[in-house]
Amino acid sequence: MITTIIDKSILFIAQDWLDIDNLQQISIHKLDLTLSEATPNRINNCRDFLDQKLNNSECLFYVLNTGSGFVQNIAIDKTQIAKLKYNLLQSHAYGIGDGVPHEIVKWMLFLKIQSLSCRYSGVHLQTVQRLIDFYNYDITPVIYANGSPGASGYLSPLSHLALPLIGLGEVILIKKEPQKKS
Repeated sequence: MITTIIDKSILFIAQDWLDIDNLQQISIHKLDLTLSEATPNRINNCRDFLDQKLNNSECLFYVLNTGSGFVQNIAIDKTQIAKLKYNLLQSHAYGIGDGVPHEIVKWMLFLKIQSLSCRYSGVHLQTVQRLIDFYNYDITPVIYANGSPGASGYLSPLSHLALPLIGLGEVILIKKEPQKKS
């Protein structure tokens, strides 16, 4: 079992493994998400570890403080790292064709939330919480069926998924009130 379900309305995201039965239950019950009690600490501890590594080391960490691809061995000035992330996100968000169906985008949001909550990503807690808000309020980023031929198959859709986190991209809002937390 991946998490605890309270009143069949809220699913607590934890570090547990997913299986097809868990995923079916999430779809059937249309549960709202929240982080388990221990998850925020795990996310914050991982982020703190990453920040210490980046701030106290001259080592290069691919795309964290370097360029990507051909310039992977070029260090980025610490004052330019945020701009690098912003630019990378925008440059990989290239897509054409039909939009991915709402239900699939909801699955993508859920799976991204689950994977970021496993304490291995170094993400900010606020990022995970915002993705949970998107999921719970049925705010689904527009993701195109066909991505960039120059990027890996997952970079374009994940970039479109993340663009609204920085105030860019498009979203579809399906009016829904989240479940009341008990």
